[in-house]
Amino acid sequence: MTRRVVVGVAVTVVSAILGAPTAHAEGMTRYWSYWNSSDGVWSYATQGAGTTIPPDGGVEGWTFVVTEGLSDEAGPPQVIPEDAWRQACGDAQPSVSEKAVAVVLDFGTADIAPAGETPPPPRIACAVVDASANGFQVLSAVTEVRADGGFLCGIAGYPREECAPIIESLETRTSAPSPVTPVAAESPAAEASGTPWWTLGVLVLVAAAALLLWRRRR
Repeated sequence: MTRRVVVGVAVTVVSAILGAPTAHAEGMTRYWSYWNSSDGVWSYATQGAGTTIPPDGGVEGWTFVVTEGLSDEAGPPQVIPEDAWRQACGDAQPSVSEKAVAVVLDFGTADIAPAGETPPPPRIACAVVDASANGFQVLSAVTEVRADGGFLCGIAGYPREECAPIIESLETRTSAPSPVTPVAAESPAAEASGTPWWTLGVLVLVAAAALLLWRRRR
């Protein structure tokens, strides 16, 4: 069933909103990457969603990824654009002043998820919007979008708070095991009597010294 949402051009959109934040160009970055489709093939967006105008019948993709810097290394959404269009917008009937655009949301894998969060399953939706709507407006027509300072931070409530942070290497993200505190072994005699073994040793030495002193006095 087509989700019909018309977005007017009067909506104010920060044109700097990108598929990836340019301020985080170094290090491991976790962010929503932006993808466009052309001739049934995904391509990493070269412009931000605020300046990209998807065509009628187009397919937009958003993938939550971790990459070294900002690149397409993490790969596009794991849905073929043609399949996404057929499943989401196959029965769309936009008016003359509208367009239909399929949107794929790929929330990534659990191993790159922020601490305490679980990525939702992928989603596909159809936005029937004003013909001049840009990529950000198309995305906003099908789900909740969280942006800050020109950066697209969250889609559909994921992630909850962070905004494209630079993170440490994924190999070191797991918490280290708690250190094991060594416990001194107890002798069977001490275990049976409830007296530590070193206490018994001290008593033996005291008894030996007393015996030696008694012999000398005799």
